[in-house]
Amino acid sequence: YLNTDKTNPYFLLKHSTGNLPSDREIDVPLIYADYYFLEGLLRYQKLKK
Repeated sequence: YLNTDKTNPYFLLKHSTGNLPSDREIDVPLIYADYYFLEGLLRYQKLKK
């Protein structure tokens, strides 16, 4: 899911879902998905210390 090929360099994640029940923003990069991804990584790092 990480954007390693840099097709859209402003996002970390290449595949995200915004609103599945309404069938909107499916399989697209989303800035708030990147935020929650980074927040989760930081929390995981703190747990390991």
